[in-house]
Amino acid sequence: MTSAPIHLDLQSDNGRRQRARCARRIGYVAGGFILLVAAIMLVTIVREEQDNPLTAGTIDNLKSSLIADGTNESLKDSIRQADQRVREVYFHRRTFLMHGAWLMLGGALVLAVSMKLAANWGASAYTPTGPAPAGHRWGLAMKIGMAAMTVILGGLLAALATSSSRAIRFADAARAAADDGGDSKIKTSNPATTTVAAIDPTAPSDEEFARNWPNFRGPGAAGIAIGDYPIEWNAASEKNLLWRVPIAQSGKGSPVIWNDRVFLTGGTSDRREVACYDAATGALKWACPIGAKVSAGLELNEATGYAPASPATDGRRVFAMVPTGELAAVDFNGKVVWSKNFGKLANLYGHATSLVVSGGNLIVQLDQGQAKENLSAIMALDAATGKPIWKTARPVGASWSTPMIVKSPAGPQIIALGDPWVMAYDPTTGAELWRATGLGGEVTPSPAFAAGTVYAAVERADLLAIRIDGKGDVSKTHAKKLEADILPDIVSLAAYNDRVLLVSTGGSVTLVDSKLAKTVWTQDIEGGFNASPVVAGSRAYLTDLKGVTHIFDLATPAFKELGRGEVGQEVAATPAMVAGRIYIRGHHELFCIAAERGAK
Repeated sequence: MTSAPIHLDLQSDNGRRQRARCARRIGYVAGGFILLVAAIMLVTIVREEQDNPLTAGTIDNLKSSLIADGTNESLKDSIRQADQRVREVYFHRRTFLMHGAWLMLGGALVLAVSMKLAANWGASAYTPTGPAPAGHRWGLAMKIGMAAMTVILGGLLAALATSSSRAIRFADAARAAADDGGDSKIKTSNPATTTVAAIDPTAPSDEEFARNWPNFRGPGAAGIAIGDYPIEWNAASEKNLLWRVPIAQSGKGSPVIWNDRVFLTGGTSDRREVACYDAATGALKWACPIGAKVSAGLELNEATGYAPASPATDGRRVFAMVPTGELAAVDFNGKVVWSKNFGKLANLYGHATSLVVSGGNLIVQLDQGQAKENLSAIMALDAATGKPIWKTARPVGASWSTPMIVKSPAGPQIIALGDPWVMAYDPTTGAELWRATGLGGEVTPSPAFAAGTVYAAVERADLLAIRIDGKGDVSKTHAKKLEADILPDIVSLAAYNDRVLLVSTGGSVTLVDSKLAKTVWTQDIEGGFNASPVVAGSRAYLTDLKGVTHIFDLATPAFKELGRGEVGQEVAATPAMVAGRIYIRGHHELFCIAAERGAK
């Protein structure tokens, strides 16, 4: 029995073949496009590697030299510059790879579709015992080609991702060596290092810190003032106005006070500075510039400016950090005693987290980028020398919240916020003590603390009340979510006993009782707010954008305004309140408010 050929009724066979040829040509172009993109990626990366300080051995040579001469500042600067170049290569490569991968994926899809169409349109009549038709051959070729492209692309991306990650780890280690002067005993491993530096015996006592206003929101950055303060003033009539003086450099940072000195930061692209004023008269004592002129490549949000963060002082030096990544310690005579440059920071609005002093250490919260990039960290530097004490990686992205120092029966804790965590650290070692989830988005408000409870909140997330005696992840054991009429977007929280005060920039003010888990009252105040409230006794001092300070009671069952003070110009900074005096930074002037100053 002989088999008869199978005839397929193919209409317009010539047309189908023409479409098949067209599809194959498109496939050729798509395949060539993929190979071209891959070639460009490889050539670009090879050129980058030739200019990479790691590949060229530059950082290794510099590290070897630094070990031999750990005090050479020129070598440290060279390592930091090489580190910056490594990071630039890394981020350029990551962006380049992402774009190239999308282009290659698009080309692969076109190749797959065109080859599939070519296989279908190229089918012809055949017998089962005859040779494979053209369409089948094209289908097999397509599968082999796609498999090869997948292997090439996957291998390329994996290799480059590994090398980029390795480059950043080497760069981190090199920069750490530069920052600690080549001392290999100090490591920047995750999560924290161990302390190797002794506490400065000349560091001020806790009592001295309590008598002054050493950083943003006062001692421990808690927003609590000790003493009695006026509840009425008016700069125009000079009622309760001790003095007012012009400010040379604009900025959003709040004043800090140490005995007879008031410190402010300010700046433009040409000059950033720390200024010192006489607390008794307002006279300018000195102004010390920080860092060099800003390069054209730095992008900052106009509303943030070049000096958004408040300075800090340990009573011996004043510390300031600006969005350019520059950090400087200036003595009380106006001379820089040490400085660091963290390089360009990955922060959409510019770095605005303020510095905090804890004992003899300066606490720097350096949150940046996205959580998956592993760029964020919190660290302690020796206040006298700038030498790293410890550094702990943080699993969060960029934030603008300032850390707080709280006291617990087991010892002090650093409380630092980020998306999505509230985290506590040991100020001595940097070890993480506990964490609780519940935040999100752009975390800007700083936390509050009262009666053993930390309060944290941010708009479009939650208001959290967290007991500080836990360990590990305390989200389900020590933290509870409270309902509130509004949540803050910029303004920091304040607390009094079991009550927490929340303020929105639009002017809504809410007091929540955490023990009763309910809102006590909500009040709308015209003017809007950027400044954070300060609590003195049961009184809250809250200054609006028009320069009007609203004083109200946190112990009453309903909103009760006790008084008002006006300086007559825009205010975005939080007041400093020390020894019965209130220091307010306006847009153009610095004011000192004191009781029993009669109006003219």
